[in-house]
Amino acid sequence: MQPEFARELEKLGFGRKQSLLYIALLDLGKGTAAEIGKRAGMNRTTVYDIVDELERVGLVTRVVEIKKKTYRAEPPEKLPVILEAEAQHLRDMARQSQALVNMLQSVAAKTPAAPKIKVFEGEKGLRSLYDASLLCKTFIRSFLTADELEAFDPEYAHSYFERRARKGIKIRGILNDSEASRGYQKESKKYLREIHLVSGDKMDIVPEVYIYDDTISIFSLKERLGVSIESKDIAQAFKKLYDLAWERATEMDGEKSSLTNSVMACIILILGLRPPRLRQCGGVDLFSETADERVSYLFELVDGERVNLSNETAVAYEPNLRQ
Repeated sequence: MQPEFARELEKLGFGRKQSLLYIALLDLGKGTAAEIGKRAGMNRTTVYDIVDELERVGLVTRVVEIKKKTYRAEPPEKLPVILEAEAQHLRDMARQSQALVNMLQSVAAKTPAAPKIKVFEGEKGLRSLYDASLLCKTFIRSFLTADELEAFDPEYAHSYFERRARKGIKIRGILNDSEASRGYQKESKKYLREIHLVSGDKMDIVPEVYIYDDTISIFSLKERLGVSIESKDIAQAFKKLYDLAWERATEMDGEKSSLTNSVMACIILILGLRPPRLRQCGGVDLFSETADERVSYLFELVDGERVNLSNETAVAYEPNLRQ
C-alpha cells in the first residue's frame, strides 16, 4: 500500500477508502471482494459499498466469472477523462442552477435571517470554508499567517488566490512580518491585495480570520478546524474592530518607513556624502561633530525602541569616515 498515492487521489476529490481500495485493486490487477478487502485492510461489506461507488464513476469494472464475482481496476490513464467529464457535469449543473437561484431567494426572503454558525473539519472542510469566501460581494478584511497557509497546502492556496483575483475580489491583510508574508506583499498587485506587515511580537495570531459581507470565518490550520459565523451585527462589530487595527497597522508601517529613512540619512552623512538638505539626525548637527561622534549620534526613537549602529559597524566604516 502506498499512502502517498492515496493522499494525491484525495486531493482530486476521492474519499480515503475509495483511494485506498483503488490502489489496492491496481496492485492486485483483479480480485474478489475478500482479496481486495485483505489487501486494503477493509471488511467485505465495506469493499462492496466502495466498489459500487468506484464502478459508478468508471474506475472499477465488475467481471462475472463462473461461481464468483471479481473486480478489475481501470488504468490510471482514465482518471483525467473521468474528472473532466465530472467537471463538465458540474459546469452544466451550475448553469442550470442560475434559474433556480431567484426562485429559492424569493422563498428565503420570507424568512427573517437568523445567525448561523457552521463548523468545518479536516482539510476538505477548510478548503470549503476558503471557497465560500469567493462569494464575497464587497472585499475581504483579514488577519493572515502566510507561513501557516503555505504549510497547509501551497498548491491549493495559490489556486485560491488566482480564483479570487479572477472574480475581482480584493483583500486587505494584516500579516506577521516573515519571509512568506513579504513574498505575499510583492505579489499584491497580481492578487488584488493590500497588505500591512506587523512584527511577530505584536502580531502573534495563529488562526486566520476573514471578515466579509455578514460573515466571519476563522481558520485554525494546525488543528484542521474552521468556523463560520453568519450574522450582520457580529460582522459589523468585527469590521469596526478590524478597521481600528488596520489604522494602527498603517501607522506602524509609516513609522518603519520613517525609521528607515532616518537611519539611511544618517549613514549618508557619516560616510561624508552630505546631501545639501540633510544636516541633522535626531536633532544633532552631524556636520559639526567628528566622525566618531557622528556614529554615536546615529539613532532614532520609535515607540521607545532605540536603533543604532554597533561599535563593530563604526570600526568597519572608520577608513571612509576619516577621509
